[in-house]
Amino acid sequence: MAGLYTIDNLLEHLLCEGGGELHILSEKPPFIATRNEEVAVGPAGITNDNIAELLYSIATIDQMKELNACGDARFNYLFRNWARFGVTASVAHNNTFSIKIKNLGR
Repeated sequence: MAGLYTIDNLLEHLLCEGGGELHILSEKPPFIATRNEEVAVGPAGITNDNIAELLYSIATIDQMKELNACGDARFNYLFRNWARFGVTASVAHNNTFSIKIKNLGR
């Protein structure tokens, strides 16, 4: 489990809030972008190691290879066999991860 957050909990929160995107950035709390605002999912920031764990829980080995080789990877993720998400993962020059997950069902 990645600290306080699991990918399932974050995606459930995104769906319950009716948000368009979930943003996961190092040292900041994950937040949901809705049409009019950004809402933090919780008070705690997330470490780079936790972000990597979250990413490894949804990405395939080939997608992780692409991320490591190119610095970014884009793929679709099916959650609970009905909710579709577009995932954009990036790794910066200082090896920090960021993930943007777009709700494709909106």
